[in-house]
Amino acid sequence: VGAILRSAEVFGFHHILLPVKGVPEVYPSVAKVSAGAVEFLNVARDCNAVTYVQKAMDKGYTVAALDAKGSVSLSDFAEDPKLPLLVVIGGEDKGVGQFILNHATAVLAIPQSGRINSLNASVAASLTLYALRAGQA
Repeated sequence: VGAILRSAEVFGFHHILLPVKGVPEVYPSVAKVSAGAVEFLNVARDCNAVTYVQKAMDKGYTVAALDAKGSVSLSDFAEDPKLPLLVVIGGEDKGVGQFILNHATAVLAIPQSGRINSLNASVAASLTLYALRAGQA
């Protein structure tokens, strides 16, 4: 989580929504890994991921979920991301939930050519946030 917070701040994102279950609190150890980025972010921890997605969709957000089997290439999506945007990054063990995958505006895949076809959540988040930073400029 700290590494994701760090990437979010570095690439110009300002708001982070953490689900109430399955993700650690922003403990001092998380703040340390974030290299202080948590001090510059608005971090909410109010509900579960599905509720965040439902609320965002009700307010007209584009919802982009990361999934290795996604049908939209991250690089293609990044060419013209529709704002406002909510990016959903799943956990390393379970990924993004099926409800979110079914209701997302776009399910994004990071093209890979290695043999293990696996990125951890913080690396996938960092690549995604880097690719989408231009949409915020």
